[in-house]
Amino acid sequence: MKIVSWNCRYGLNEVKANAIRDLHPDANIFVIQECKQADIDSFKIGWKYKNWYGDDKEYSDLGIAIFSKGYDLEFTDTLNREFRYVVPYKMTVNNKSIVLVAVWTKPVPHYYDQNVTKAISHYKDIFVGDTVIIGDFNTGYYEEHKERYSNLCKNMEGFKNCAIVKNVEFEKTFYSYREKKLYLNDFCFASESLYASTKNIKIHNDWEENQYGQKSWRGLSDHCPIMVEFDI
Repeated sequence: MKIVSWNCRYGLNEVKANAIRDLHPDANIFVIQECKQADIDSFKIGWKYKNWYGDDKEYSDLGIAIFSKGYDLEFTDTLNREFRYVVPYKMTVNNKSIVLVAVWTKPVPHYYDQNVTKAISHYKDIFVGDTVIIGDFNTGYYEEHKERYSNLCKNMEGFKNCAIVKNVEFEKTFYSYREKKLYLNDFCFASESLYASTKNIKIHNDWEENQYGQKSWRGLSDHCPIMVEFDI
């Protein structure tokens, strides 16, 4: 099971859709943050299952889109809109039930790292089997706030960071235009049983720099994609 997560920045147009599809044409699941509901049309061909979640259309039409080729997926009955956006789905992979939590966390009502960990604590009753939590955690935005990452990992009880399964840290997944620096923001955590089956991880940190010294992933986004593959 190969999952690709990417914050596409202010919408998933056709150019961005083609870029992420071409990056991993064999991916089973794409989790796309900052995707507009209307953008699903640019990506949906060939995907049997797709879903979009957002709850703030009055101020923004951006949300999380998720696409799956062969694994059926649906919202869990326990979706709590208070935790924006930490969205649990249930899916079936080879007759096995798995919970997938798509993340694009916001600092309301709790701060970034707390919003995730409090959501995970709230949803703990549905994490009875294999669970994967992936997306944009907005946790390493500023250099002086590195403790967010420590607090995040410390409070993700029952879950392990897939990026260090082979002692390789994800790093520099986000470029701050304001700070003009690269930071760690995107993660994949998994329950212990699923973590043990982690087969491959990849951070696509091929950043491009423009004439103003600003970086972006292929000129498309301030985030680069991450990929995690499980042997299921």
